Amino acid sequence: MAKKFDPNIGKKTQFVSGEMAAENGRKGGYARHEVRKEKRTLRELATLFGSLKLDGKQKRQMQELGIPDEEHTRFMQAVVSLFQKALKGDVSAFNAIRDLIGEKPVDRTQLEGSFDTRLEIGFVETGIDPVGNEEDVDV
Repeated sequence: MAKKFDPNIGKKTQFVSGEMAAENGRKGGYARHEVRKEKRTLRELATLFGSLKLDGKQKRQMQELGIPDEEHTRFMQAVVSLFQKALKGDVSAFNAIRDLIGEKPVDRTQLEGSFDTRLEIGFVETGIDPVGNEEDVDV
């Protein structure tokens, strides 16, 4: 007699059925998508805020430095502030500028040159003639 097909065979896990595990995975995927979408929105907001034009004291300061009016943004103000801190002796500001312009020191160790993998075997001359068989060996 043929057995009836049971659709739940092979779909069980240790804790929940395979269908419930798939549903939980789907929910997790949606939640991850929402978090990534929120982070992308924060990045876009930061870009939007950085590109806003300046006014007042900050705008006058940039005019005194000779920066063109079309470049008077919050991003430019951040760069100006960073340079001013570096000029006052702030080492971390200097390091940030150095990293931004692409002169960060290499963080990896490099091996230069090569290894000599040749092996030479030398023989020591003793003045003794080799023997031809075991009978010639003097014990």
